[in-house]
Amino acid sequence: MTTQCRGARKTANALVCAASLVSHACWSADAPQYPTRPIRLVVPFAPGGGSDYNARLVGAHMKERLGQNVIIDNRPGAGGSTGAETVIRSTPDGYTILIISTSYLLNSILYKTSYDAVAAISPIVNIQFEPSVIVVNPKVPANSVKELIELARAKPDALTFGSAGAGSFSHLGWELFLDTYKIRMRHVPYKGTGAAITDTLAGNIDAMSGGATLMMPHVKSGRLRALGVTSPQRIALAPDIAAAAESTNPPWVRYVWHGLVGPKGMSHDAVSRINATVNEALKTVDLQERFKAQGTIPGGGTPQQFATQIRDDMKLWQEFVKRARIKLE
Repeated sequence: MTTQCRGARKTANALVCAASLVSHACWSADAPQYPTRPIRLVVPFAPGGGSDYNARLVGAHMKERLGQNVIIDNRPGAGGSTGAETVIRSTPDGYTILIISTSYLLNSILYKTSYDAVAAISPIVNIQFEPSVIVVNPKVPANSVKELIELARAKPDALTFGSAGAGSFSHLGWELFLDTYKIRMRHVPYKGTGAAITDTLAGNIDAMSGGATLMMPHVKSGRLRALGVTSPQRIALAPDIAAAAESTNPPWVRYVWHGLVGPKGMSHDAVSRINATVNEALKTVDLQERFKAQGTIPGGGTPQQFATQIRDDMKLWQEFVKRARIKLE
């Protein structure tokens, strides 16, 4: 082949490639941009809880930035499975998404669900982390998490802790705490956090844990004593309360978290757009101040980071529940 022929062929190939790029660019410009209609954000619990609060908070910012309504759809039932199944079985086009929390994983471990909690979803973005405040009735002679551990070690099964119910994060979080430090306390389950607080205030149980907004009014009144918060550092809402990690070895850090997911195979464009939108919202003064007032920590990050977080948490809880032989009656 002559040099001229080779040159002509290169020129022809270049023109074809250029035409292809122009064609693709025109197609991309003409293609409708996601979203083109309202997005349904399913909350698998009744209105008023943490999942509902975070969904409405983030949903409002999504609506503002995406230019489409974000419809909050509360679908309570079966510990969150009803709402989860609604989204998992939906078309993965980005118009039906779900807010999940740590309880989504625990529910799938402790109960039989019709779906694989990890494989059935497309992680989108973490919204926030909520550390717990560990409190005791003032009669308990402990002023730090380290002292509570020492007291429980000296008197196995003498102390009690309350939870929002068997299988809840507040229950399994305490069980993991006891396992980590090789101590024993007796579990007293309640039907919700409110009832557990009432009995801790009355001195009927010794200890419990919960979100800062629930615990701090009682701590400030002196009716409960705060031993620590379960975050790596102290939180802005309660700067005088030590992080549990300050006095424990290994450091005790454990959160409840909330995040957005879609069904398996969700459109990459939709995942990317929602992820970018929520990350932008999390940097606003509005959300920063709201999370600070709630004693929570803004999340954010990539879909891949959230996927890793979900997988890691699932592995941790699966291994613990199996090792501790936790079964619900």
